[in-house]
Amino acid sequence: MNCPCPFWEGKRVRETYLLVLILERVNDKPLTLNYLRELIKSLQGEGHKTQYRGGQYDKYVHPTIGDQGTGSSYWVLMTRDILPGSRNQRYSDQCKLVADHATRTDLNYELPGALEAVVVMLLHHARSSEYLYGDDPLTYTRCRDRDKDGDPVIARSFSSWGLVISCSCRYGNDYDGVAGLRKF
Repeated sequence: MNCPCPFWEGKRVRETYLLVLILERVNDKPLTLNYLRELIKSLQGEGHKTQYRGGQYDKYVHPTIGDQGTGSSYWVLMTRDILPGSRNQRYSDQCKLVADHATRTDLNYELPGALEAVVVMLLHHARSSEYLYGDDPLTYTRCRDRDKDGDPVIARSFSSWGLVISCSCRYGNDYDGVAGLRKF
């Protein structure tokens, strides 16, 4: 965590990433986007409640990946923000940016899965009340998962209103970027 950050010059990994354990099961149930949705509505003890907002999750994301579990527990190291140069790019170019960086640095970077991105954002919020990938400026992180129409799933606009898990077109806009993620 004290190593130089490969994306933001002059910063350390501890300043630009979050290290999170992605669990296979929570309360003896598989961790999925749908189960996580239930959990965040009824957060127990200390922490900050939130919710999924908007209707696109139910329409586009839920049918395809809402019940997909992790298969095992593992650690992820995910950037706190979208990668420099990834905003307003085609999805294919964003994937190439991450792949090129992985090749150049010899580090196994990839785009986050939707469940990974959501867990990282929500756990950070529950612990700190800080919103990642928020709305000032409006920021979406595209994920490697696809919705029912084959478009990239995005986690976006995490704010006091909640977290949007939605779909994105394959073309870039001012809001879309990608996070960098490593699995351990």
